[in-house]
Amino acid sequence: MSMKYSRKILLIICAVMVLMCSAGLVYAEPIEYGTLEDNYDGKTVILSTNDVHGAIMNYQYVAGLRDELVKRGAHVYIVDSGDFMQGDIYVAWNKGLSAIELMNKVGYDLVTVGNHEFDYTFPEFKSSLKAADFDYICNNMIEVATGEQVFYDYEVLDKYGVAIGFFGVDTPSTKTESAPRNTEGISFLDRGSDPTIYKKAADDIKALKEKEHADIVIGLTHLGIAESSAPYRSYDLWDYLNKVDTLPDMLFDGHSHDTMTSGNSGEPIMQTGTKLANVGVVVIDEEKKKIERNFLYKVSDIETSGWSSKDVADLAEEIKVTVDDLYSQKVCDSLVDLNGARDKAEAEAQDPPFPNGNRDGET
Repeated sequence: MSMKYSRKILLIICAVMVLMCSAGLVYAEPIEYGTLEDNYDGKTVILSTNDVHGAIMNYQYVAGLRDELVKRGAHVYIVDSGDFMQGDIYVAWNKGLSAIELMNKVGYDLVTVGNHEFDYTFPEFKSSLKAADFDYICNNMIEVATGEQVFYDYEVLDKYGVAIGFFGVDTPSTKTESAPRNTEGISFLDRGSDPTIYKKAADDIKALKEKEHADIVIGLTHLGIAESSAPYRSYDLWDYLNKVDTLPDMLFDGHSHDTMTSGNSGEPIMQTGTKLANVGVVVIDEEKKKIERNFLYKVSDIETSGWSSKDVADLAEEIKVTVDDLYSQKVCDSLVDLNGARDKAEAEAQDPPFPNGNRDGET
């Protein structure tokens, strides 16, 4: 082999390696945006949301999409994968109650809990739940004093001829991602517990299929896909369930604020981003009792189409006016500038600069 030819081969190999490394660095989970079909007769549609974080003015479009689907013949459920009670003053002002009131008005059927549902302390969370018209599920939260689970593991929705079983999972990192006092008296199943968080999910899937005779099984998970969340990512859960041959049909995930309709290896894991930028749509054929499609629908496109609920919009506006009036009242003068930066880099870039952010040091 000539030296010239060898150099060419070496250059080709190097180029391929660079491309492979680059692809790994920029790779993102697949996203499919969709449009509605004209006719949904014989179809059940599940609308999913996650990590709404107080974007109250967009709930009207979730209801609007539901109403449009119903007009086109669909049977519709609405579910959420957590973190809807915190993130904006419009839900924080009354410790998440306004979010629950809006979700009641929209007509949510079922939710799981996120780590930020505990930000007002667990007793406050339980108190707010009394106002909910929808059900909560979460299979890995244990009340320490009694050893009992705080919520039911799962629930089956079967109003339209297809039994859809949902199980709920919240990240064990809730213990450290909210102030410790907020989860006092509560423990979480994790990889070191008995059963582990993974085995508990597998047991629930088996129960839904064998005991409850669910046609379709979906996880409402608040785990996320961020590397920092390992080993409790939705990917980690899926890998375990795959190894024990106990897979659900889909996971509706949350926590990491990703926008995706499947995982990077084709796993049927869906997230809608955050702040109600999108709504997840899953279409089920009622005769075949199978999921036939899932995609995201942009809330901006719902708004452009004119699909909204006046009742939900009116309630959101009422909450907004009340809170705006409340928070426009002067309560004091600060003699120093207040630092709202998240981290040190952002703080030092301010004018004048601050030494720390509010998530990585004292401020």
